[in-house]
Amino acid sequence: MKKLNLLLVSLLFTSVVFSQIPTGYYDDASGKTGKALLVALHDIIDGHTDHGYNALKNGYKSTDKKPNGNVWDIYSDVPGGTPPYEFQFSNTCGTYQSEGDCYNREHTFPQSWFNKQSPMRSDIIQVLPTDGKVNGMRSNFPYGEVDNPSKTTLNGSKLGANSTSGYSGTAFEPIDAYKGDLARIYFYMAARYNNKIAGWQHNGTADNVLAGNNYPVYDDWQLQLLLKWNSEDPVSQKEIDRNNACYDYQGNRNPFVDHPEYVCAVWGGDCDTTSTPNDTTNNEPSNQVTMSMSTSDYQIIVDYVNDNLSNGSEHSDNTEDYYGASAHYENFDTRDGSYNSKFVNADSAIVEALREVLLPAKYPTSKLNVNYVVSYATYNGASGSGSKSFYCCSESPLAFKLGQATDEPNDTTNNEPGDKLPSELNLTFDSDLDGCTLVQVSGTTGWSQTTYKTNSYAVINTYGQGANESWLVTPAVNMNAIENASFSFDMTSYNASKTVSACGAGQFEVYYSTVSFDGSTINTDNWQRFTSVDNETLSEKWDWITVNVDVNSIVGDAVCFAFVHSCGSSDGTTWEIDNVKLSGDVVAELPSVNSPQLCIYPNPAKDAFYLSASVDQLVVISLSGQVLKVQNDVKAQDEIYIASLKSGIYLIKTLSGSESQVLRLIVE
Repeated sequence: MKKLNLLLVSLLFTSVVFSQIPTGYYDDASGKTGKALLVALHDIIDGHTDHGYNALKNGYKSTDKKPNGNVWDIYSDVPGGTPPYEFQFSNTCGTYQSEGDCYNREHTFPQSWFNKQSPMRSDIIQVLPTDGKVNGMRSNFPYGEVDNPSKTTLNGSKLGANSTSGYSGTAFEPIDAYKGDLARIYFYMAARYNNKIAGWQHNGTADNVLAGNNYPVYDDWQLQLLLKWNSEDPVSQKEIDRNNACYDYQGNRNPFVDHPEYVCAVWGGDCDTTSTPNDTTNNEPSNQVTMSMSTSDYQIIVDYVNDNLSNGSEHSDNTEDYYGASAHYENFDTRDGSYNSKFVNADSAIVEALREVLLPAKYPTSKLNVNYVVSYATYNGASGSGSKSFYCCSESPLAFKLGQATDEPNDTTNNEPGDKLPSELNLTFDSDLDGCTLVQVSGTTGWSQTTYKTNSYAVINTYGQGANESWLVTPAVNMNAIENASFSFDMTSYNASKTVSACGAGQFEVYYSTVSFDGSTINTDNWQRFTSVDNETLSEKWDWITVNVDVNSIVGDAVCFAFVHSCGSSDGTTWEIDNVKLSGDVVAELPSVNSPQLCIYPNPAKDAFYLSASVDQLVVISLSGQVLKVQNDVKAQDEIYIASLKSGIYLIKTLSGSESQVLRLIVE
């Protein structure tokens, strides 16, 4: 995830992200594509200071230091989990026998490919600290993808025959979290040494990687794999911080970390690695504004007025103007009131310029109620604007898309788990529809309750009744109040020896909705279908089967399920359901959630999140009270990995001195 900086933020935090890109650093690359852009980037980053191979170990103390002070080794790290081992910086290799013995210097671009020449051999951008044993195992094999590994490291990296098209020799596959990092290092090598690669000796596995000329540098199989990795694993905060530290160390940068869009501008491929927060689950004010963009050249202006600034001594007028976008980070803090930034690629520029810059939660001592006015001006004279008010800590940063401005925030409630609806279902249909709601969308035949011998159930029979659609909607339940949820129901039908999907066009389907059901109208935009039910097999006619559906990714405090029977004029049949059950581990009593002065962002999060201020300790707790992660000495810009957590709601407890806060995190 990328974070953009404002000058104001740099006053509050000692670690500054984009301010370290010198103004005009990439100006000579502007407007270029393909080989011309690659050559321009070479000229920009050429001639860095070579401190020598032995100096790398000291350099790593600034470029590859984990928040806990240990070495950041991508061959042993487990993002979001506990690594099998970690190294202190004094743990450098002499000899090694096993993983975890020591770390040494890994040439991600093997030095045998360039005959150990300088400055490539000591270029800290491509030489990373890694476990000595795994470094030796990787040898000079190319990076690839391995389906049947001959060796697997303790963090899941693999060695074996490459499985992607174009190369079947031995390859080394790192874990997914670092594939994009390595791809962008390889793109850096193509740019930084663009004038040398054609002359590098091609032997061994290098013959299967290097194309043997200046452009496109890599063989097609390797290039396609690198493009794939770059797209699937976007730039992380770790990469951004490391790029800044490498620049401080040797005086040049990896342009493909600063500008991921350069990858596709040089080689093509898919570079749409941005995303926009869109929280529809926690009933906070909506934070999405959309804007119309019709040309590729434009400027963005963001004004904000803070009506409740508690640290007003820093900005007594409560008003600031900001300009900028991801294509030109160095222009972001231009505050002279002039239009001076020209951008390309409307989607990425809007998202990257505004997604986190407009997060007032970065003011750790402020409680803010902020109104934003966002406008743009294109070079062909078109213009537009949108505005939005929202509260500090309510949601993820303001997000932008193409289109027209959306409505104002629609809901300011904050329903915590466990404070409304029941969290279980047990529908037996013994005497009626057990609190379910019948909605007849078309036709006249609906679900009803019936009893046959000693068994009672819900039934619908549309044989010979013509076109018909009937929904049986369960009472709403609070999915936020349970975890490890189990949802099941019994069903039978006149059909035999078929899967449900083969029993007619949409004749029986099961849906859920996290949007409050009004009790009468079915808005299909609010309902999601459980496609797994399609694969259930009906054996003998009228034999009951039990269907289990995975519902653990569903988040919401008013979730409904629906059993739907629809048919055309000639394909009606009979369906019966019984014993509809939802259960799970009941959430422990929630501690009181303070009105927070620090914030989680983004929220919802997927692989990682950040805090708006530093804390002494952070604890991730499940809703049932289980401690899942403890991290000490968390800085405001530290990335907190959560990739191992399943979708749902978690509590984040922080401790700073004697003060404790509990925040709520939604994991997508």
